[in-house]
Amino acid sequence: MISEFRIAIADAEVAELRERPARVRWPRQLPGGWERGVPVDYLRRVAEPWARYADLQGTRPQTVSFGLSDSPVGQLAWILEKFWEWTDPAIRRVLDRRHRIVHWSEFTSGGHFAALEAPGLLVDDIRAFFRLVR
Repeated sequence: MISEFRIAIADAEVAELRERPARVRWPRQLPGGWERGVPVDYLRRVAEPWARYADLQGTRPQTVSFGLSDSPVGQLAWILEKFWEWTDPAIRRVLDRRHRIVHWSEFTSGGHFAALEAPGLLVDDIRAFFRLVR
């Protein structure tokens, strides 16, 4: 049986969570770049979207929660979309080291909903992939 429950979080606590990303104390950059670890400017660029993510979750939490809790595919799609949105294009170099990539495409249009936004590009790309692996 499903019963209703409520979670009460004080507005002050929610406001503090929204302000927290702006209060991050970033370390100074050490010389040497990637050999010494993640460069601070790169980390700032990666962290910046999390503030927008917190805004989304703070203003429309149920919109996201239904899809994430109802469907494993919805959860996977959310994770992958965030991964691609928040990671550096250098991911190709990382994947090349571990996998044999036979086809890789990057488009200037089409976006997340490529089948709706640019169906011709998507169909051509799928056909190109299958020509390679037949």
